[in-house]
Order: sequence, then C-alpha cells, then structure tokens
Amino acid sequence: MDTVKKSAMAELFGEHSKAIDYLSDLQFSFANLIFSERLNREMSQADFAKEMGISQGLLSRWESGDSNFTLKLIA
Repeated sequence: MDTVKKSAMAELFGEHSKAIDYLSDLQFSFANLIFSERLNREMSQADFAKEMGISQGLLSRWESGDSNFTLKLIA
C-alpha cells in the first residue's frame, strides 16, 4: 500500500491503522499465493476458478487485490 494511503488511514483510524495495515498485507499475500498456485498448475483463471468453485471474475478480483476475502470462501 502506498505511503499516502497509509498516512491517510493512520489519520482516519488512529490506533487501528496497524491492524488495517496488517489486514491489507495479509490480503496481498493471499492474492499472491493464489496467483502463484494457479501459475504453478499452468491453469487459466477460468479452469482454476472452476476447480475452486468460484467464478472467474471473482478469482480475477482476488488476484488483482480488488476484492476482500471471507473465511467462508477460503476455508
């Protein structure tokens, strides 16, 4: 996350900004993990999404970091 966004969040959320940073980093790590696993399996987004039981659009949003994960979806 860039410095401008982090400082704006720190201002807005104060003491909770570290938790938000942690969750953002976790989301980024999870997105990278999904992307890497799909590439290791040499699968398209459509095929990998089908195997995971989700839509290709959702997988794309996950990989790009444009969607939040829920424990229900990833468990």
